[in-house]
Amino acid sequence: MEKASEIIKELMIQKEFRLKRDAAEFFGVSPQALSIWIAKGEIPPKHLLKLSKENVMMEKLEKTSTSFSTGTRPKQEESKTVIDYLMRENVALKKEIEYLRAEVVQVKIPSNSRNLLDKIVADSLLI
Repeated sequence: MEKASEIIKELMIQKEFRLKRDAAEFFGVSPQALSIWIAKGEIPPKHLLKLSKENVMMEKLEKTSTSFSTGTRPKQEESKTVIDYLMRENVALKKEIEYLRAEVVQVKIPSNSRNLLDKIVADSLLI
């Protein structure tokens, strides 16, 4: 897998960005976040997904102009990373939906303590 700095350099060349701030805007993050990625040597999977989509679009454009370049193809490891990320997100969202459904059921079932509290509040308002 390529280092984050190499990926960002390639992106800057492709998009003709002069500043890393422009690359950060492309990813929708702050320049500080981009610096952290470079320091760690990796780009988070959800941002690799955006880059992969962009590379696929670039490939389609290059195919039509007959100057196809293999350097813009998403690497198999990057694709696997993106797929793994999406799978984890899917599982997390399913768990969140399950939790929210359980919470809705709890809200629908009236509890005796709440009814007692409501009665006390209502009685205190009468006084």
